[in-house]
Amino acid sequence: MTDNAAFIIYLLESSACMIIFYLFYRLVLAGQTFFMMNRAYLIATAILSLIIPLFSIDISSANQAIGYYMLNPIVVTAGSGLESAISNLSFTDIILIVYLTGASLFMIRFIYQIFQLITIVRKFGISRNYGINIILTDNSLSPFSFFNMVFLDKSHLSPEEFNHIIEHEKMHIRQKHTIDLLLLELFGIFQWFNPFVRLYIKSIKEIHEHLADREVIRNGANLKSYMELIMKRSGGVRFFEMANNFNFLTIKRRIKMIGSAKPPKISFFRFVLLLPVVSGLLLVFACTDKENITPVEKVESISITTEDKAPETTEKNEGTVTKADEINIKTSAEKKGNYIVVDSEPEVDLTQLQKSIKYPEEARKKGIQGKVLVKVMVDKNGKPSKAEIISSDNQIFNESAVNAIMSCTYKPAEQKGKKVAAYINVPLHFRLR
Repeated sequence: MTDNAAFIIYLLESSACMIIFYLFYRLVLAGQTFFMMNRAYLIATAILSLIIPLFSIDISSANQAIGYYMLNPIVVTAGSGLESAISNLSFTDIILIVYLTGASLFMIRFIYQIFQLITIVRKFGISRNYGINIILTDNSLSPFSFFNMVFLDKSHLSPEEFNHIIEHEKMHIRQKHTIDLLLLELFGIFQWFNPFVRLYIKSIKEIHEHLADREVIRNGANLKSYMELIMKRSGGVRFFEMANNFNFLTIKRRIKMIGSAKPPKISFFRFVLLLPVVSGLLLVFACTDKENITPVEKVESISITTEDKAPETTEKNEGTVTKADEINIKTSAEKKGNYIVVDSEPEVDLTQLQKSIKYPEEARKKGIQGKVLVKVMVDKNGKPSKAEIISSDNQIFNESAVNAIMSCTYKPAEQKGKKVAAYINVPLHFRLR
């Protein structure tokens, strides 16, 4: 498997983990008033979604040998010189380009919002009051905090309302809510294609507002006047989405949570249900059955012969592929040493390989030729599970060779009527005309 393909699979597995974790949150935890626990859950599971696909746990139970076969050389010749860089792009390359383009656009958006904030600070200046930095604006922005800075429009606010907002935003600052938001915003760049990241961000903002509201009330704010303030400031413009805006939540939900009673202790055990979820994700994405394969390169009981006839070729602009000759293998059901001689050897779809392999454009321009030997394991379903460069005259050919081999379909080996895994060594000779 190429690095590009492995990265794309990692992205998809990481996204799947985040989706499952969020669904668990919505079904089991959302609506509960364990706000600090819910906050910890969302941040921890976001990080876990990145870590779980990186684990590799071997769950194989028995030592199983595997067949090891060598194909005859496959010759790849350079085309007419009309090849373009695009023609050499694999499907995974195109997917990666699309991903990087999207990530770059979201990163630009992130940087632009930071510059917007810097512009506001420079325009209105900073005053130090109540132990925090306050930026008083002259427009109808919804109050919000970012690290130790509070942005608000003081007009149309009574002294009591102003104090309530300051206390509310100070709670965001004390509990370092900005760090949560920036972390999830970075997740949003890394997984810009995953809509559940946006739901994570929305949920963590809701929790932040509930935490701040609860602390303001606990510190002695008048409940009635505070609720009136929430209704009054519900229509302000949310200028900076990467911050905790005072009017983020709907009025109905916010007032409901402010008036909620302390939750019963039994609700804590909802978090225990997370254990089977994490275990299941580890089982699906981290556990692999490696079958304890011990390949042997020299198989004395197998003889390889080729037919004495000219190779079949196919001419195309992107190059010519000489098909490998027939491989005749003397087989038996006998297990010898660390390998198995199977009843039916694995086969590669040479027609598909013809279409997949490309002569690297850079090598063609520089007049470079060379040989690459690739070892690929074909599983019992006929899918290539991994490829490894055994030897290479020049690294310039490696990616083209691996991409082509991993994109092919195979006929799996068979032993006693059952399909089994086997290695194939594929020699590729890259030659200029």
